[in-house]
Amino acid sequence: MIMLRWWLRGGLILFLLVTTAAAQNRSIWRNLSVAPFNIYHQPEDSLNAEAVARILREEFPLIRYDLDVELDTPVGIFIAPSYQSYLRLTGGAIPHWGEAVADPQKQIIVLKSPRWARSSGTLKTLVMHEVMHIVLGQMTDHAPLPRWFNEGVAIYFSGEPGYLEGRIISRAQVANQLIPLDAIDAVLTFQQGKAHLAYFESFLAVSFMVEQYGESAIRELLETVRRVRDFRYAFQKTFGQPLPAFEREWRFYLEKKYRWSIFLEFDTLLWLGIIVLFLLIFIIILIRNRRTMARWEAEDSGLPPASE
Repeated sequence: MIMLRWWLRGGLILFLLVTTAAAQNRSIWRNLSVAPFNIYHQPEDSLNAEAVARILREEFPLIRYDLDVELDTPVGIFIAPSYQSYLRLTGGAIPHWGEAVADPQKQIIVLKSPRWARSSGTLKTLVMHEVMHIVLGQMTDHAPLPRWFNEGVAIYFSGEPGYLEGRIISRAQVANQLIPLDAIDAVLTFQQGKAHLAYFESFLAVSFMVEQYGESAIRELLETVRRVRDFRYAFQKTFGQPLPAFEREWRFYLEKKYRWSIFLEFDTLLWLGIIVLFLLIFIIILIRNRRTMARWEAEDSGLPPASE
């Protein structure tokens, strides 16, 4: 779920030394090739490597067709057999909640092995999400992209179903906690809950962009970014609208679409019901107490009590 522009070089060098020695001595690491991808794995992850290969055969041609893109250099996909191996591969440069990482410059993807890591999504969405980061690097010739766009496009094309419900956005709106798109660049410093909101916003911003400008919007914008090397300028040149104006329209769209989503949550409805019931009981008790006090006062004064 994470795209990095850099890793700690020491960790990568250490990994290469370890894997090279292992290959020479015991041939622990194996390679399953599905051009242009090479899936590096250890024997205990053979089934996982085959699953990744099957996903790539089925899903990558669809992306290649939709975006009219070819990967002209091999992409290495490493299935980390342990958490320690994952740390070596990534140089410890990602937060604990990260499930995978892609480095478009080095054409490398690192996945946590499903044997020891629990994912919030399916293996298919995880693999294709990281592949999309590689594709975006290829299509822009590694021109800088804002994090919200990079992650949003990756989610959009990987088809991650968890981003289709709107409760998290509704809660953020009620609490006035929506994250400005530019601030999502710092997502690697966020806590897990805030990071999830950032990914959700990224997906919805890209979805809104496609809704506004058409199915070819992503490809056209990427082509312009490749030429001009500046995302904001490319956005205005492609769509005739500055990025801040787009963000204002997007926020207005979120407010209209997700304003009441929070009230669809069962636990929210349950607590609302409890609160309403408590208020009703309180009001009934208050009325009865007032009537009782009025009756007592009437009895003390010798007047007939007010009729109930």
